Amino acid sequence: MPKITSPTGEEVLASAGLAGFTPTKVSERAGITRSSFYDYFASKDDLLVAISIAAMERWEAEMEISLHDVAPGPDQLRAFADEAMRVSVRS
Repeated sequence: MPKITSPTGEEVLASAGLAGFTPTKVSERAGITRSSFYDYFASKDDLLVAISIAAMERWEAEMEISLHDVAPGPDQLRAFADEAMRVSVRS
């Protein structure tokens, strides 16, 4: 059975923008009926929260990897800023 995942919601958000981000569009992308959307999320806002949490978790994991071998202090601050800029440009 198809299901709604954060990537499904992210795809719709990226292609339709916030104004076009609707339970109907997300359901169509996931291959389910609109009423089934509510089996996964109570509202569109709940899906937006799930998307945001997933994005923050990915960002945190990428930061951990990038800073793993960097010594604390100015070098770590510089690496943090560089990685934050890289991620923001990619988005």
